[in-house]
Amino acid sequence: TLNFTGTNRAFNTFGVTGGSVAQSTGATTATEFMVGTGTGTSGSFVLNGGSITINPTLDGSGNLVTVGSLRTGDYGGTGTFTQNNGTGTTSSGAAFHIGNQGGTGVYNLNGGTLTLVGNDNVLGRSTGSNPQSTGTLNIAGGSFQLQGAGLLILGNNASGAAAGTGTINQTAGTVTVA
Repeated sequence: TLNFTGTNRAFNTFGVTGGSVAQSTGATTATEFMVGTGTGTSGSFVLNGGSITINPTLDGSGNLVTVGSLRTGDYGGTGTFTQNNGTGTTSSGAAFHIGNQGGTGVYNLNGGTLTLVGNDNVLGRSTGSNPQSTGTLNIAGGSFQLQGAGLLILGNNASGAAAGTGTINQTAGTVTVA
């Protein structure tokens, strides 16, 4: 297990293609954050404290260059993201995709706060000729917040693509749509 501790980490792209990563303190920012990405890979990430923020890339005039994304179970991989504490945020212009492009992904929210601001956020997303994806969001504690004009879509939303499967299981915690 790779352990993130200390103050701050900033990545353009961060991927867990095998094994596990855990964060207990500090702030992590990224444009692309992938857990279990690539055919046949398996990865996990555990957030025990601190924060993870996913931001898009903007040019000098504030125009969108790259959509940011947090993807778990990506492009044929299997990924699990477990949030026990801390804060996870996808800012406006960033997306949350669990089970993406043929992947199988699980996001376990056990504590802390997960906030999605704007954009299309999909559990079980596939586009083009990519195979079916499966995404599951388990809420067993903490706070899940969908803000702004954001959407949370269960199953694929792209026409002509393989049908995806999205599931939300809530046994505790709070869900807020604002």
